Amino acid sequence: MENLLIMEGIIGKIETKPLKNSTLTVTNFSIAHKEQWKDKDQTEQEETHWFNCELWNAPQKLIDKLTVGSLVLLLEAKLKTKKYINKENVEVTAFYIAVNKIKVLAEKKEGKEGKDKK
Repeated sequence: MENLLIMEGIIGKIETKPLKNSTLTVTNFSIAHKEQWKDKDQTEQEETHWFNCELWNAPQKLIDKLTVGSLVLLLEAKLKTKKYINKENVEVTAFYIAVNKIKVLAEKKEGKEGKDKK
């Protein structure tokens, strides 16, 4: 059974960080995916869904293009889960998208002020 996801969206927050004692990097970002439809009364409806994404070892040239507000296409990705214990000591299952291939469709022209440089 294949778990393959293709999605278009706009980048929200983004952060790239190196792993300790390694040459690997991970880029975590969120994307907004907007759905539009007409309800039974033919009234326009709209809903935005936010998804957390993870991209491993992307080339710096690509990371530089991934800015807040950029329109991207996730060409090859998988839906995954992570389990953790929250502050209330309850096990939580979080969903995220593990991205293998991504294409920037339109870069935001205003610069990279939204990048988190932690």
